[in-house]
Amino acid sequence: MAWMTQLCRTYEKLENSPDLLRRCKMPLVPLSHTVQTAHIEITLDENGNILTAEGIPQELALTVVPCTEDSASRSSGIAPHALYDNLQYVAGDAWKYGKEDKLKEYYNQYITNLEQWCSDESCAEEV
Repeated sequence: MAWMTQLCRTYEKLENSPDLLRRCKMPLVPLSHTVQTAHIEITLDENGNILTAEGIPQELALTVVPCTEDSASRSSGIAPHALYDNLQYVAGDAWKYGKEDKLKEYYNQYITNLEQWCSDESCAEEV
């Protein structure tokens, strides 16, 4: 049996077995998603203004987020996730406080990808 077929069968068994899924320490994620540890949850309004910022308890910190093919397996290099990401990607001024020269590149690539995503024809239009 091909490994991809076996992988699909395993996913289906987990998806259809709540008891088995409860024993897993990691959530079962949909395609094009990954799991990140979130420390802070920030809520924005439609203009990007911060409405709330709350710490997340450790037991609730595992968060399923959308990812790209490149970001799903990133280990080095710059590969931002599709929407949510680590501070080094989303903070435009992180380079002022960090020691890495790459911090500007992280943010710039994140913004470039986000702009491309928002300008895609299949993206929902502004209401």
